[in-house]
Amino acid sequence: MRALFLGGHTFDMVYRLDTLPAENAKAKADRVYTAAGGPALNAAITAAILAGSSDHSIVFAGALGQGPLTEAVQAEAEGHGVILHRLGARTGDAPCASIALTPGGLRTIWSPPQAETPEGALDDLPAPQGFDVLLVDGQLPDAAVSAARAFRAAGRPVVLDAGSWKPGMEALTGLATEIIASSAFAVPEGGDVLARALEAGAQAAAVTADGAAIRWRTAHGGKGAVTPPAVDARDTLAAGDIFHGAYVWFRYGAGLPFDRALAEAARVASSSVVHYGPRAGVVAARS
Repeated sequence: MRALFLGGHTFDMVYRLDTLPAENAKAKADRVYTAAGGPALNAAITAAILAGSSDHSIVFAGALGQGPLTEAVQAEAEGHGVILHRLGARTGDAPCASIALTPGGLRTIWSPPQAETPEGALDDLPAPQGFDVLLVDGQLPDAAVSAARAFRAAGRPVVLDAGSWKPGMEALTGLATEIIASSAFAVPEGGDVLARALEAGAQAAAVTADGAAIRWRTAHGGKGAVTPPAVDARDTLAAGDIFHGAYVWFRYGAGLPFDRALAEAARVASSSVVHYGPRAGVVAARS
């Protein structure tokens, strides 16, 4: 499989707390870790772990800058076999997100605003002919839309990680062949997300719901639901990103049909939340 993941990246600092501190108070974390983050980058690393072979090419394209946080993000991604592709001029250091984990694996996130497409990025987009599939997360909207148009023109599938409605989403929902939305995703005009996704032109769509059933429909009349394995969650950070990366691998790397790829992605995401950090559960699910 040759897959391009285009979108956001962060440097995540994660603190496990018994409870969120009150305003103007302090709290001691009993566990702290750092990790590369961001929807598209987490998805790319997940796909690379599951692929586990140099026969596959997993590329992340983003607004990579320079500085110690960027170096840490690059080292982790490349350590898992992800090829990094910088879009446009170098920006500042990687955006730093702070995350508080509370009992039950719930997470509260503070992060910088969504990055805009950097200058010159559209000239640096990888050619679709080198890939089997594109995943976009809606960040770097101009680059995401341009890449999606190029992939569709080349007859390549485009998977949209629809976490929330962002600038450029109207165009992306019309270009995506598959849309996998979170329960928080809503189109401005309202209505059922699955129906609206198919009306926009997608061949298949699904809506995740944390640990609840994942509803799905296809343009050919197929529909159903996938129930993720029941687990006791410790850390839900990046579970959705992991789901998307696993889906891309099982759909286009392993060649599974849409519903089975969703089921396998749910298995991997469920494994991820019983471990601390975004990688151990993926490795365990692959074993």
